[in-house]
Amino acid sequence: MAFSPSGDQLLCAAIDDEHCIGIMDLKSKATQSFKGDKSVILDLDWKTETEFVTIGPKLYKVWTGTGGVYKDKKGEFKNENQMLSGVAYASPNECFVGAANGDVQVWNGTNVT
Repeated sequence: MAFSPSGDQLLCAAIDDEHCIGIMDLKSKATQSFKGDKSVILDLDWKTETEFVTIGPKLYKVWTGTGGVYKDKKGEFKNENQMLSGVAYASPNECFVGAANGDVQVWNGTNVT
């Protein structure tokens, strides 16, 4: 689970077959959910109030929301280890991702830098 930068939203991922993503507005208590990915989501983090990333084995997706509808864009792996296990934003342009082999990758958008 992850709180949005303002602390107004809570983000989580389910362990069902579609690895659904849930978002709760903590002020209004309104919730929404939508399909995540066929791959398991091991971690997620907010970039902004309307963007977040999900990661897992062979999975890096950036999600962008407009009017409560979220669309995803897959990350482009190069030669990097694709077994991702942890994620944290340091700034809106630096997303640090831990790989299963101990490497730390730095992503900007959907690309490894």
